[in-house]
Amino acid sequence: MEKIIKKALMQFLKQNQLLSDAQHGIRSGRSCLMNLLLSLEHWTKARDEGNMMHAIYIDLEKAFESVPYQRLLHNLTKTICGCI
Repeated sequence: MEKIIKKALMQFLKQNQLLSDAQHGIRSGRSCLMNLLLSLEHWTKARDEGNMMHAIYIDLEKAFESVPYQRLLHNLTKTICGCI
């Protein structure tokens, strides 16, 4: 079920251009290491140009434990795909 939802969600996000190019989580072909290397590149460039750089990392792992799954499934079905 999780794979079906992820596939439908990713298709919806791509079709509606809702994913930033900087988004690495849940995207195939993008890893934590790649995210770290790109961040390091941005930080180094900002430092070399005398600019300030701020970064915020948020861990949302526990956020999804409190999601009412029936409501989430209903909203996903209604919004993204009638086949979920």
